[in-house]
Amino acid sequence: MERIEFVFKALAHLAWSLLLEGILFMILGILVYLYPALIVILASVFFIFVGATLVMIGLKVKKYSKIKIDF
Repeated sequence: MERIEFVFKALAHLAWSLLLEGILFMILGILVYLYPALIVILASVFFIFVGATLVMIGLKVKKYSKIKIDF
């Protein structure tokens, strides 16, 4: 039963992450349309955000995985 609760919690976090990323992409798309010169800045913010998200996901997988991963 504990594993099922963990799966539901993980899916809830994933759903919120996808929702926030979708909203962020829509806002960034509008900004790029209105101010094309900001594309470089917005792209760098995007890469930082995605990189931080991937690091957090990697740390969560390492924490809850039974497979030992050495960093």
